[in-house]
Amino acid sequence: MFVINADQRSSRTEADRVPQLLTAAADCAAALPFERTVGDEVQGVFASGADVLAALEIILRSGRWSVGIGIGAAQLADRPSASRGSAFIAARDAVEIAKNRWQEIAVCSPNGTVEPAQTLACLTGHWIERASERQWSVLRLARNHTQRQVAAQLQISQQAVSDSLRASKAAAIDEGMTQLEVLLDREDGRCDV
Repeated sequence: MFVINADQRSSRTEADRVPQLLTAAADCAAALPFERTVGDEVQGVFASGADVLAALEIILRSGRWSVGIGIGAAQLADRPSASRGSAFIAARDAVEIAKNRWQEIAVCSPNGTVEPAQTLACLTGHWIERASERQWSVLRLARNHTQRQVAAQLQISQQAVSDSLRASKAAAIDEGMTQLEVLLDREDGRCDV
């Protein structure tokens, strides 16, 4: 099982971003959807690496967050804050580690930091956060459409689509996410034993 804790950075000097994040993440495939836990922090529970990564993209695109991904066992209640288990402890440890990293993402299990998943999450997360809104729109559409279809839908040239994908490092993001999903699911399998 996976637990994500996300803590808003600079929350004392910036507007509360929790409501927007909860709205943006409402459609995530979650075992237990995100909820505000303490102050400017949210927590959600996920069953697969793919679901974690879909939520991570939303978090990274919605503002400045420190993100802890915990992997382990979980005894689920009706909401994250009433649940417990090693995945929750690992997520708490991970978000605290994330606050002191160059890219504020950390991945932990009951055995400690999970590498190379943590490093790959940071590198991929860096490119996700750096993409402009326009680049992100192109990248998201290009995952399920041809460049010609993306160009027609956004009313831009195919060359503009190609340039945007190159500038946003779309291939690196997608390859990173694919490999990260494998690493997360592999670690989850180890924790289930």
